[in-house]
Amino acid sequence: MTCRGNEFIAYAIISEKKLHVLGVVDDMQLFEEVKKLSSNYRRWNDLTDYIEQCYDIMVERMANC
Repeated sequence: MTCRGNEFIAYAIISEKKLHVLGVVDDMQLFEEVKKLSSNYRRWNDLTDYIEQCYDIMVERMANC
């Protein structure tokens, strides 16, 4: 709730285990996994693109927590 002050909207919550799974699948499997993460079908492509482009940053930040 504290992130809503800057208009941030979380489309999916990804655990460490799920993040690892997302890193080892191919493109079509990634899309299928993203469909399981969110019921908002309008954001599936956005989430898939974000994960493809920012996976290394996500892993780095997860390791720093």
